Amino acid sequence: MLKTEAILTEQEKASLVTFCKAQGITEAELIRRLLRKILGGNTEDQEPIKKKGSQNFTLRLDGEEIYEIEQRAKSEGFSFRTAWATAVIRQALKAVPALTKADSIALRESNRELAAIGRNLNQIARAVNIELENIRSIDARIFPELKNLINNHTETVASYVDASANRWGIK
Repeated sequence: MLKTEAILTEQEKASLVTFCKAQGITEAELIRRLLRKILGGNTEDQEPIKKKGSQNFTLRLDGEEIYEIEQRAKSEGFSFRTAWATAVIRQALKAVPALTKADSIALRESNRELAAIGRNLNQIARAVNIELENIRSIDARIFPELKNLINNHTETVASYVDASANRWGIK
């Protein structure tokens, strides 16, 4: 057999190791499988790679650690300690914001407001497109107000995303 080497970043290597451990295969075996799949080789003799989906994961922690997790979950607005732990893990693995229920509700409300602004702008554009004379009836004072509403929405979304990302010191 011939040997091929690849240079990986630390993050790529860590992801590779984590994925292979979860699948119960070696790094070399994963690379061989990927090559066979991409290059059209025989893949019938291989065990399938586990599909994504919800699976249980158990951690053993002492009482003090459990208590600390429960306190953090409560103080950060998570309903359950498992929701907090899942958010921590997803944040670390994928570097995506982990929103609490309150964060999600606030963002949905903010998006509803932005959708209403969009509908108003569409009505204005439609009226002007139907008849150019309608442009005189538009009160120019609404545009700074719309701009402020859009800026408020942007700031709201950014604050929730930042709060989530900074929750565990990940930027």
